[in-house]
Amino acid sequence: MKHGIMLVTMLAGALAVNVASAQVYAGATIGKFHWTENCQGGVRCSNANSGYKVFAGYTTGSVFSIEASYADLGKMAASASANSAVGSSGEKIRSMDLAGVLRARLGSELMAFAKLGVASVKTPVSSANTNGLVSSESSLVPVGGIGVTVNFTKELSARAELETRKVKFAGGKESVTNVSIGMQYSF
Repeated sequence: MKHGIMLVTMLAGALAVNVASAQVYAGATIGKFHWTENCQGGVRCSNANSGYKVFAGYTTGSVFSIEASYADLGKMAASASANSAVGSSGEKIRSMDLAGVLRARLGSELMAFAKLGVASVKTPVSSANTNGLVSSESSLVPVGGIGVTVNFTKELSARAELETRKVKFAGGKESVTNVSIGMQYSF
């Protein structure tokens, strides 16, 4: 019984130290998104677009965080012409991500991070269904990234990152890579 009480006390102390160093953060980034989709046979594609991301995370200790984000990856546009007929389509891509983040201090104000997780990516289908409504396709795919934060104050940081995820298009899965910059605030 005495050992059990001592073990519970030690675990509660370790948990209190971990919670005391826990930190919630949130932020937003803007950037360029690039798709690897190849256009062939007279089809012109716009495979780079601007987009944004909002995120929030919970840091435990100084190394590990859990981060959730919503990203508007822009719109992939394609157009084609054949025999004086012109057609076009556009696919707006959205992603909701959940990732584990490992951080490493590179200096007093500079942190590097790497993240790996899953993304639920929603890609609208460019053609209308029988009701005249545009349908969408969702898929669960891996997401990964690397980046740095630079602290201006204890709470406010600049953030730059490179992320990649696979997105399901009609012809299979394609990579969507984004480079973004933004701000992060720690509460």
